[in-house]
Amino acid sequence: MQEEGRVHIVQARCPHQEQSLHSAEVAGNHLYCPRHQYGFDLDTGSQLDGACGPLKVYAPIFEGALVGIEVPDER
Repeated sequence: MQEEGRVHIVQARCPHQEQSLHSAEVAGNHLYCPRHQYGFDLDTGSQLDGACGPLKVYAPIFEGALVGIEVPDER
């Protein structure tokens, strides 16, 4: 998603109940889950009021007109 000229890449589903974030609302630097309106910081993934775990965020990689993601090794 793009917010104020910045590209943010986050996991596709809310960590609370796996709700799709496809139709999530973005306001400023926050993303809001469409099911319970839980808010997340787009830079850190932190849930704004501690109601559930954090959202996974990924660093974008730009190569020409392509955008990819850097996925950390979670082993």
